[in-house]
This record gives sequence, structure tokens and C-alpha cells, in this order.
Amino acid sequence: ALSNVTMPSYLHYWADVRTLFEEYTSYPQTPGLLKMCQAVRLEAQGRAHSGLDDSLNIARLTLALIQDFDTVLRTTSCIKG
Repeated sequence: ALSNVTMPSYLHYWADVRTLFEEYTSYPQTPGLLKMCQAVRLEAQGRAHSGLDDSLNIARLTLALIQDFDTVLRTTSCIKG
């Protein structure tokens, strides 16, 4: 670690929205955020690659996957070791 701050263990696990998108939609390949939003009929808001705007679009995409595709939000990735 670069600092003496210990990362809490609950941050070692997360849900990768791209993985969930692949599993719950019939999209042929994993697209970028803009195309994932379009595939679930969301208009991406803000600027691409802006941290806050991307975060909000990912949150909206996740909500659409849960509501419209019966996606079960679960851990898909973790820090190994």
C-alpha cells in the first residue's frame, strides 16, 4: 500500500456492471457505457469519461438492469490475494 491506511475488507468485492449486462441482456458483445445505456433505452447524461457523469450513468444503468431485466445485483469481482 502507498499509505498506512488499511482498506476495509468490504471494498475488496464489487459488482461489475458490464458482467451483469452481458448476463442479463441479449447484447452480442460487451459494449462501452454509452452503448449499454442505449441498449436499455437510457440517454447518457453529461460528458463521457467525466468521473461524476460516468458514475451517475452507471447508477442509472444498474437501476434499469434491475427494474427492466430482473438483474440480481451480486458480487462479480474481487481483489485476489
